[in-house]
Amino acid sequence: MRKHSKKNMSKTSVVSVIVVVVLLLLSGWGYRATAERFGRAAGGVVLPKGTLGKFPDEFAGWRGKEVPLDVRIVEATDSDDLIHREYRDQSGVRRAVFYVAYGIQLRDLAPHRPEVCYPSAGWTVDKTDRLEISLEDGSVLPCQIHVFKRGGLQSDTTTVLHYYIVDGQYCADVSLLRSAQRERREGDHAYAVQVQIIAPGTLKVVPPEQTVKDFAAAVGARFYNFITSEVAKTVAAQTQLAAP
Repeated sequence: MRKHSKKNMSKTSVVSVIVVVVLLLLSGWGYRATAERFGRAAGGVVLPKGTLGKFPDEFAGWRGKEVPLDVRIVEATDSDDLIHREYRDQSGVRRAVFYVAYGIQLRDLAPHRPEVCYPSAGWTVDKTDRLEISLEDGSVLPCQIHVFKRGGLQSDTTTVLHYYIVDGQYCADVSLLRSAQRERREGDHAYAVQVQIIAPGTLKVVPPEQTVKDFAAAVGARFYNFITSEVAKTVAAQTQLAAP
């Protein structure tokens, strides 16, 4: 049983990295195709580089480690900051890739949708569900879960839970990005965060869909509090520097 688990974990790690790398490369191409459609956010809050890396790598029974990305891939995301970690639970069987991209240019994050990029990379959408997940702080997280499949001699399955945080608000899809772009005014403290939680494979012990839900419930409020706090600190520092 232990040897089987290690084999599953190893395969999961490799597939996780490949999936995210392909997604990020395609996101960069998507940005170039839609750059004219989305404008730069007025009053955007630019976080210091590496801010997302300060998010805890251990919480609620999950422990994570960084999965390095090639510099060219990082540049292709057109994000201002990002985090890419693989977390596993205490059993060591369940794993979830935690990918977060932060930006102030809405046009950069809008094309990064799983339902666009995965099919472009040869995956087929098996199903998509919209749902709400209850978080530890009593709030509700609206999100989407996509299940993708890819056939061939070695068929793969990947489950992606996806949502945004736009100017402090949760959003399950790109709609809030678009409305925020229209409604923002000069001087607004604007930012957008894209969150993807990925569980590759078809592990039978705990279904991937349950894994991404459980991880989202554990990380959701923690990451929200973290990012809103970091934005507030940055705004305060900017205000102090601008003061006469």
